[in-house]
Amino acid sequence: MDSVSEMNKWMRIIILTSIACAAVTILGFKAFRSGMFETRRPLELNGEPALLFFNVSDGCECQMVVSNNANHQIASWSEETRQGVPVFTIDIDRRPDLADEYGIYRVPALVLVDSQGQMMWMQDYTVDDDHPLDLHQFEDEIQSIITLD
Repeated sequence: MDSVSEMNKWMRIIILTSIACAAVTILGFKAFRSGMFETRRPLELNGEPALLFFNVSDGCECQMVVSNNANHQIASWSEETRQGVPVFTIDIDRRPDLADEYGIYRVPALVLVDSQGQMMWMQDYTVDDDHPLDLHQFEDEIQSIITLD
């Protein structure tokens, strides 16, 4: 009986160790995929105003519809219309530090920053599912910041 209970003890240890290893592996993989181990570099604005487009690359189906439509809006927004102001796309799952820095709690969000990286204007609400971003408002705001800089 002693050898059977000793064997059961070792089986439990082996099973618990296997479960713990699997859990650590899964969590490590998720952390790697989310960019947790990437270097957090500051944005390089090169002394120019910029648009910071905060979005996600993964989420529930309804969130991804809005997210993909916002991506399409940004992709089709001509450089001429936004007066040459560059757009930096930021995945908040990969760069939660930047989301925290600019107070982004929902996406899609678009932020206009001046040449020093200071927030000048932000849209963190969704206009509608098909056109979540109010790009016309940003065009007006870009004009005002360009005349200030």
